[in-house]
Amino acid sequence: MVVYPRGVHTDRGGVKVTDSKIPQDVLDSLEDSYTVRYSDGNGDIYNNPVQTYLLRRADREIWVHLATDSASGGWIIAETTGDPSTGPGAG
Repeated sequence: MVVYPRGVHTDRGGVKVTDSKIPQDVLDSLEDSYTVRYSDGNGDIYNNPVQTYLLRRADREIWVHLATDSASGGWIIAETTGDPSTGPGAG
């Protein structure tokens, strides 16, 4: 079983953006170069829900992707640079 410390992102000001399975049409649109390069970090995105968190900082946004199942898990952490008010999480 994968043990994930609850609150690790929300305690630091993060918000949960999603907790759901990625739609099949989105999975189908992923390029092979992405799925190969990030296969370990993706986890089993084809069969399990994905949790996505957003942590906003004054100089960047930090996106955390987490996919787990009973035997394994995957993390991808990405940062934006520049002005977060104009980035993908702006709103």
